[in-house]
Amino acid sequence: MIYYKSQTLEATIWAEGLAADSADPLISYNSGPLEGRAAVTVNRVGRGLAIYAGLWPNEAVLDSLISWLLPQAGIKQLAHVPGGVLTYRRKYSEYDYLFLLNFTDVPAIIRLSIDDAADAFTDQQVGHKVTIAARDLRLLKLKVIS
Repeated sequence: MIYYKSQTLEATIWAEGLAADSADPLISYNSGPLEGRAAVTVNRVGRGLAIYAGLWPNEAVLDSLISWLLPQAGIKQLAHVPGGVLTYRRKYSEYDYLFLLNFTDVPAIIRLSIDDAADAFTDQQVGHKVTIAARDLRLLKLKVIS
């Protein structure tokens, strides 16, 4: 088990305990034989970061790590999506289109982190929370994001 930002996550396939001599622990183990050791470290190198993962991340660990990495790299996440939902962004003319595909058997709630999104078919504005029916898709039209 590992602990990260008030979350308890699991590492089950492969894990090694890291000694964070010059690096800072980003994710640490909170139980098992590696308890108290770092699972993922980050080290500042010049103007960049070197991240080392001493585990095989499952989806929850990977999602948490990516959520931390994207802003570090200056990448703005367009949407926060649950498992089973895929997103694709395509540019056409003066608009970007965001395809949201729900491959699950239950409705999915997508949280957008952008403004000015509209349903591509009706041109009606959508808020920051978009629902997609089970086994369905939504197509959103966005102003081009630079």
